[in-house]
Amino acid sequence: MSTALPEWFYPGPPGGWTADLLDHLPPDAPRHVELIDGALVLRPPQTAFHMLTLRLLERSLRLRSTSRPYAR
Repeated sequence: MSTALPEWFYPGPPGGWTADLLDHLPPDAPRHVELIDGALVLRPPQTAFHMLTLRLLERSLRLRSTSRPYAR
């Protein structure tokens, strides 16, 4: 399943996108847009499953950590 991108997305301004241009995207622009080397990169929003996986990984790493960086 693919969604067509709006006209303003193609091919981009001469010289690539800049941070200033990113700040002035149209209101209907996707919310999850990143600027990498002058190109707009669309990434999907994180899902609840993704966030749960990150939390479980972090918890597991903390439980197995042998170092105590905050101990004096």
